[in-house]
Amino acid sequence: MSIKLTVITSSSCELAKSYTLENGRPVGSAIAHMTSGRGDIHEIPDLQALRPLLDGLSPHQAITLGVPAVGSTLLTTRAGAEFNPDAVARTNEAFRYLDTPALFPIDVDTDAGTYHSVAEVLDALEAASPWLRDVPRVARPSASSYIGDKGLRGVHVYVAVSRGTDIPDLAKRLQIEQWATNRGRVIISKSGALLVRQLSDALVYQPSRLMFEAPPVLGEGVVRNVPAQDAWLSRSPDVLSRNGKFRTDTGLLDVQEMPKVKEIDKRRFETAVRQAKNAKRLEAKRVALDYHRANALAAGNEDGDRLGALALRAMGDRLLPPSWPIVLERNGELLRGTVADALANPDVMGGRCADPFDATRHDLTASDLRGGELVTMYGKPGIWSHKL
Repeated sequence: MSIKLTVITSSSCELAKSYTLENGRPVGSAIAHMTSGRGDIHEIPDLQALRPLLDGLSPHQAITLGVPAVGSTLLTTRAGAEFNPDAVARTNEAFRYLDTPALFPIDVDTDAGTYHSVAEVLDALEAASPWLRDVPRVARPSASSYIGDKGLRGVHVYVAVSRGTDIPDLAKRLQIEQWATNRGRVIISKSGALLVRQLSDALVYQPSRLMFEAPPVLGEGVVRNVPAQDAWLSRSPDVLSRNGKFRTDTGLLDVQEMPKVKEIDKRRFETAVRQAKNAKRLEAKRVALDYHRANALAAGNEDGDRLGALALRAMGDRLLPPSWPIVLERNGELLRGTVADALANPDVMGGRCADPFDATRHDLTASDLRGGELVTMYGKPGIWSHKL
């Protein structure tokens, strides 16, 4: 058995968060957008070999669980790839899940304070998805955990699957199971978007998505004390389980041996999400209108009601109008334009931008340009927004 993943090494910026003391409390800096570096495919024999690999990452490194289609390679931006035939952009078009053993990640945010240890998080995941008990799994706190007095902020869990191509189906199963066990919810963002959330993050399942596993960079006076029992939690499979057939002889989860998710369970999930959204739709509309009205007034404009109405329609249709503002960064300078401008300039694809539903703000800074990304998926241009 050999599990493949990619170690990303940036030559343009650090890929680990930095913390400094401000008024006696640690404050984290935003991670910059990588514009150049390398992607090197690594192979590990099993899950236990993952720990030394992750522990050995430098602040300029992260991992992806998909691999470059061309093999280990130089990395650049989408625009840069046109001028450098030896480099590719870190996109879902250039990276892929292989039909060979891979890592399946589960990313849990614990900022709400519901869970206080890695073991508690893993217990909750196993309660929602009992099949997790049938395979080896490892877990560790996120890099932002245990900084100063912050405690546990997140947990990353890894399971080895026999085929990386099964990751999208397994991710959907995980989400459906968490909603079925009352671990799903809809929240309203500050801009009025209705966000579907559950115990673990459903947005990490992209072959080019960076997993930030390098230790944080600690400034003078900042300390990080990870409890020994949380540093690395490894659990063995339940050998007496009747579901052992899902596990290969080498400890991999064979997703294709698992029973298919029932159509009725899919419909129950869709109904639960729809009902949860409907319950908050009126409040979300008020928040969206207030948010864009306030942004317009702060910028000296009087079109806040119009922008709020357009935002509500865009969130529902998942389609931005051509006149919608976009804010991106180039060489440290904020550039303001519209959806139509971006469509007319394909060179901007692959670049970071402000979340489109924050683009009406007049006070955006470079640190705000990590909420969105101009992408091409399935041949269509778009903007990745965490508000949808």
